[in-house]
Amino acid sequence: MLVAFATLSQAFPTPNGPGALEARSPEPAALEARCWSDACHKAQQYPLPDIIADIKVKISVVVDEVKTYSTCTADDIRPHVYKIKKIFQDACDHIQAYIEADVDVDIILGGHSANQISVLISAVLDVIVDLINFTLSISVQVSVNAILSIFADLVSTIQIFLNLSVSVVVGLSPVKLSERGETRLSRLPNSSPPHTGHFYDPERNPDGPIRANSAENTLMKDVLLKVSIQFEFETDRNAYVYGYTPTLLDAMPGFLNRTLKPRIPITSKVLVVGPGIGGIFAQLIWHLCDPGDGVLMTTPFYRDYVRDIIYPAQAVAVGVDVPPEVDPLSPAVIPLIRRHFEARKSRGEKTRALILCNPHNPIAQAYPVETILGYAAVAEELDIHLIVDEVFANEVFKTRFSPNPTDFISILSLDTSSVCNPARIHVLAGPTKDFGASGIKVGALVSQNNPDVVKVIGDSLLATPISSASDCIFTAVLSDEEFCNSYLKENKVRLAKAFELLGSWCEFHGLPFVPADAAVFALVDFGPIIRKTEDQTLPIHEQVANAERKIRDGGVHLNSTLAMQDQIATRFRFVFSMPDHMMKVAFHRIEKTFHLPHWAADVM
Repeated sequence: MLVAFATLSQAFPTPNGPGALEARSPEPAALEARCWSDACHKAQQYPLPDIIADIKVKISVVVDEVKTYSTCTADDIRPHVYKIKKIFQDACDHIQAYIEADVDVDIILGGHSANQISVLISAVLDVIVDLINFTLSISVQVSVNAILSIFADLVSTIQIFLNLSVSVVVGLSPVKLSERGETRLSRLPNSSPPHTGHFYDPERNPDGPIRANSAENTLMKDVLLKVSIQFEFETDRNAYVYGYTPTLLDAMPGFLNRTLKPRIPITSKVLVVGPGIGGIFAQLIWHLCDPGDGVLMTTPFYRDYVRDIIYPAQAVAVGVDVPPEVDPLSPAVIPLIRRHFEARKSRGEKTRALILCNPHNPIAQAYPVETILGYAAVAEELDIHLIVDEVFANEVFKTRFSPNPTDFISILSLDTSSVCNPARIHVLAGPTKDFGASGIKVGALVSQNNPDVVKVIGDSLLATPISSASDCIFTAVLSDEEFCNSYLKENKVRLAKAFELLGSWCEFHGLPFVPADAAVFALVDFGPIIRKTEDQTLPIHEQVANAERKIRDGGVHLNSTLAMQDQIATRFRFVFSMPDHMMKVAFHRIEKTFHLPHWAADVM
């Protein structure tokens, strides 16, 4: 990582080296003759040398804070590194704005030469290197890898800053996307960058962050490892399939028939298998919707639906707000769906589809039959497609918080023909969530009465097929019915135990929560904490964002449900499908972040 700093700083041309540039001292008269935009005025007042000088001053303050420690942990260092990263991000925003506004390079450089800029940046990098070395010297109880993983994300941001600075100094033209690409980029929501270091591991990285925001199931990891040891990769799988070995298209129907229990058995003719449900869903939206068409979904909803609705179809995700006093899984939502459809219609806006996620993400409960039929009926009434996401079908369980959960009922097991043309019903399903293998990317689309959808989606996925390895692994697993049944049964037992742990922790701290009895996550209301720890004069979304950042800085990745358009703004989706010891570490880190009393698991 330190080598990267040296290498990047050498990218600046100097007067004595290759690509040398002379010091720029533009003639005032020449500059005055140019057209001055707001960006030009700002660049003149705050040129690149001043930006770099500000960075050095600001990060030096943070480094001085760190140097007050005589010893430290990763949790101590992480918030300071975040501050420095934010300083560099702000600088990048300034430089990027100058570049995009096509501000003259002489103005941006403020009369400084490339060599002078290089010297300024070198001084900044020296401060960063000093911070890293100091941190390593006092972190005697933390591995070097754990500390460096904290700095990895900062290094990526610094690299962006250096690249932008180099572009200005050597006069490189900015690289632009197409108009379509630029439009999409401008509409992308701001999000936290992906973690680039190592995540938590009790032995290899005990100070790493814990992911409680990604719907991964690691509870059955020990069983899956045994399966992988026994797994043999057939040589026929190294290339395209030639028909001599079974494939997922052969194995998937049996698995889905056992899981969904459809009235009409699923066959390969009504099935599309693709590289993940998200990819299939995005293609389905593209083929059902024109740009600007609406896709309805009740709130709160799975936030990545928005991503896949917008791209590539350029459709519009329409949240149907469900008031807190209304059960979002009850038939009471049907009039709300109808009202949103009519409101869009009155504005001349088309709506083409409605999403039903059963079991629900993020509520983590299954829908009753009457609501499922209500969705089918309103889809027919409004003449729109009904997309049913049943990916968590195998994960309904009982706990003391929910001793009688609603059973999962697939829409394919119901006779909907009297209320809905079955050609408008499309079901998404697959095994990856059940088997804790989302990264393998396997999903399926079932459209039993719409051969056009099956044909066109199947053809659209030819360019992005499932890998032969994924095909082979899940073909073997799904073909073993005895193993699948045993695995899924044990998975439910472990999910129930894991949620009992989360529910008990929430009870101890007085945090309201929705009793989860399906899927791998639960909605937890951090309102009592936020009301005690955040500035109540701030808008609620800022209070929640501050709390989310504190939790992340404390070593737990947890997402609020604001992006899910949750009407209860202080809720977070907490993924609990992790080993007991990991969840207890996550609990302790959150308690430490907000100075809460420590909960001992033996009080259950």
